[in-house]
Amino acid sequence: MFLLTAADIFSEHIPRFSNKDLYPDESELTYQDLIERFNKFIKRARELKLKYKNEITLLIGMETEYIVDNKKDKEIEDKVIFATINEYKIKYCLDYVVGSENDAYLVHHGNGYPIDYSSEKYNLAENFLASADLNVENSEYAKTKNLIKIYFQHQYQVIKNLNKPDVIGHFDLCRIFRKDFKFDQEILQQININLDLIKKKDLLIEINSRAWKKNLDSAYPFKDILRLMIEKDIKFTLSDDAHGPDDVGMHYDKLYQYLNLMNINRVYSIEVNVNTGLKSYQPYHNILENQFWKSFVSNQKNNIF
Repeated sequence: MFLLTAADIFSEHIPRFSNKDLYPDESELTYQDLIERFNKFIKRARELKLKYKNEITLLIGMETEYIVDNKKDKEIEDKVIFATINEYKIKYCLDYVVGSENDAYLVHHGNGYPIDYSSEKYNLAENFLASADLNVENSEYAKTKNLIKIYFQHQYQVIKNLNKPDVIGHFDLCRIFRKDFKFDQEILQQININLDLIKKKDLLIEINSRAWKKNLDSAYPFKDILRLMIEKDIKFTLSDDAHGPDDVGMHYDKLYQYLNLMNINRVYSIEVNVNTGLKSYQPYHNILENQFWKSFVSNQKNNIF
């Protein structure tokens, strides 16, 4: 996450829970390797936090995984998943959690169909989910709707188990390979339920610029969902979802234009009281006029600074 303030946020994915949860390009790894990588991340992040404590505030967090197995009792497995997430949060004294879902129910866990990996895997996910439900018609629209509906149903479970100052990540990632799919009333109803709970729990939603790296037309969330969020007065933060140094500030020129288009001129960051350790949200008003954007937006093109 890359914000407008002197606070930088580091996060890493929570280690996935078994070898069968690994992505195709992680075939040479084991889930134990991911645990070791996570421990190294925490160690290095703490070193940097200490080294630069007089210059910037570094917050350390993690991004969740929600992976369930069709062969297990879902209610029991949910308890195990979120107990593990809370255990990591306490064990590593994390400042925040990014609640996200890179997989859909029955998709990744044990079947190898992460929906954010490739179009081919997304297609396999749709077909697998449809084959598991006799009520899903044999049409492309019905298969896509079924996957997206499940995605938002399970996102609701993630939201239920988060607390302020946690963040909801890439809200509509499920559109990554279906950018033109139109949500019907059934899906919109679930989205509104999710948003109402986010509002009630006072969570942040990230506006995520990584979507442009996937050749999408906007950031996550897309414009139609972002309008709903604006109507509900939900709090936003900014994220480049950087997976490495080269990604820092990625597509923030487009993000500036997107915020301008959607008339979003206030975002929030997570602030930590150095004396008490308590965390709160710091609003930043008139962000479109902030000098922060100078690094990303051409003066000549926009003539704003």
